[in-house]
Amino acid sequence: MKNIVSVLPDRIRNVIESENIFSSASELVLRLERPSCVCFGKERLFISLNGLTHQSCKAILLYRYDIDSIFEKLCKSSVYSFEEQIKNGFISVNGGHRVGLCGTAVVKNGYISGFRDISGFVFRIAREMIGVGEEVSKYIVKSHKVVNTAIISPPGGGKTTVLRDLCRILGESGKRVCIVDERGELCGISDGVPSFSSVGLCDILDCCPKADGIGLALRTLCPDVIVFDEICDVCEAQNLVSAMNSGVSFVFSTHADSFEAAAKRAAFQLLLKNGALDLSVVLGVGEKRGKIVELKEIKYGADKYEAICIDTDPLRKFVSWNI
Repeated sequence: MKNIVSVLPDRIRNVIESENIFSSASELVLRLERPSCVCFGKERLFISLNGLTHQSCKAILLYRYDIDSIFEKLCKSSVYSFEEQIKNGFISVNGGHRVGLCGTAVVKNGYISGFRDISGFVFRIAREMIGVGEEVSKYIVKSHKVVNTAIISPPGGGKTTVLRDLCRILGESGKRVCIVDERGELCGISDGVPSFSSVGLCDILDCCPKADGIGLALRTLCPDVIVFDEICDVCEAQNLVSAMNSGVSFVFSTHADSFEAAAKRAAFQLLLKNGALDLSVVLGVGEKRGKIVELKEIKYGADKYEAICIDTDPLRKFVSWNI
């Protein structure tokens, strides 16, 4: 976690290192002139000069020079180099960590072109957890072929962590896996080397837009499976649909709390309309974070699709873990 620690003010860094929070924390939240805190799943503790506390009044406050210093270090003193990420509201940190930005959006021609007056950061702490994808992996391979699969959960449900472990499992089974890692979270590439052993047998397109990366992977990398995180827009879905007849399978994640909720989104609707999805895996949150709470097989007719629930309770053995 040295890549996170290195950008923090001393008074925050000293507490974090003494408390060893990175062994279990999911987020570090720093805000301008407001209490600094650490999240452990749904639990939140504030950072005081004497350690972690439940009392917000004792929390360390950061001021403008602190926030500006953190931002400069995150950008490695070159805001221009991170311009594309910043306009999307985040900065990727080596190690697969993502830092969400709070501030005033700069809008040009109806589109966000950047942020000014940065007022806070949400550090999403990435970690590798071997084995958390094992249960999901039992359902995504049929007749030696990976079925097109969506991993669904609300934020904090463990989608990326499960997806990363699925890359390990598929790679070790002999599948040629290509990861299109647009935000640098799945692989945590640093100087060309991944931070996570799970992706050691995968071909990686780092910081590559998903809509472009899918086509690049098909043309140049000969994958059996293409994996990416958080399908968001129709353009990405269109590229996936265009590629589905190539014989390549897809495993990806999306934000929602159920298959029905995901199916209301335009990109997801396009996949269903074109028969590009075979399996939906919904992960829980809270105590069920990272665990399957709903499994649906997608069947297609002439003009419609049917999502059929699969009862996995007799087969499932949950692994207890934290994101």
